[in-house]
Amino acid sequence: FLYHYCSLSTFKSIIDNKSIWLSDIRKSNDSLELQWIMGQCQIHMLNAWTNYVRTVQQERGMEIVTLKHFEQFDELYNLAKTYDAEDDTKNWVFCLSEKADDLGQWRGYADDGKGIAIGFNSAVLKRINYVGDSIRTTSVDFKFDQVHYSKKDIDSFFDNTVGLSKITVEMSPEDVLQHIKRALGFSYIFAPLYKSDKFKDEKEWRIVYSMFFGDLENGLKPGISNAKNKFSDILTLEKYAFTQKGDTLVSHLEMGLPQIKRAIHSITIGPKAKITPMDVRLYLMSIGLLDDSNDKSIEINQSTISYR
Repeated sequence: FLYHYCSLSTFKSIIDNKSIWLSDIRKSNDSLELQWIMGQCQIHMLNAWTNYVRTVQQERGMEIVTLKHFEQFDELYNLAKTYDAEDDTKNWVFCLSEKADDLGQWRGYADDGKGIAIGFNSAVLKRINYVGDSIRTTSVDFKFDQVHYSKKDIDSFFDNTVGLSKITVEMSPEDVLQHIKRALGFSYIFAPLYKSDKFKDEKEWRIVYSMFFGDLENGLKPGISNAKNKFSDILTLEKYAFTQKGDTLVSHLEMGLPQIKRAIHSITIGPKAKITPMDVRLYLMSIGLLDDSNDKSIEINQSTISYR
């Protein structure tokens, strides 16, 4: 089970509308994390290029790699460096944690302990990856996965998933630059799933929908047509809208959960919340998610943390 910590008003919106919002990560409290992963991308790009150049000049001669190739690499390297301004890819995310009834999560994400932690059944959420496989293109991605924090995971991502470890001295500089360009593109799309190990205690999972910014500018809208979604009875992703947040506008995608009772395992009331388990039970009964006061299909718990 995975837990989404939120305010009481967000909890009620999720239940009433049978949906969750994937919000633009660039407008979230964690926006700086994208700059962090692009910094890691720079390091691995530079290491891959430097190792290739050094080896090829030793084994094949200085004339193989020209000034033009160095200029092309510099252009790619600077794209990673200026990612925050370029905004090449839009990522919308919904965040969950493995940690149930956790003080840090209550403080950071649930209205300072006055909110709710919704326990989701990850088996239902894993259907997202089947849908993602069916709609994935070079400019669109949809996935559900855990966030990776360790240096080993970061190195494996760039070396194996992206393929920088496949660069060899026999390759032409043009082919090597294509590998590096691919690393940059993969970093844009997978950035929300890699964070500094300073955040590892959160044990986070995320639903992520990614789309190239240029497609948005050309008038294409994010989302998934139900005609392409064989699990539309379980999840939908068609509504794209904006909401005001302070002095800005934040875009979101609404992921419908038509069978929300299957998706929710439990509801935990925050340590500083003023509502009671009976309040929540009666509310769920009023909208048909529980049959009566004896229906235990959705667990309703009170936080056991002493937090005032």
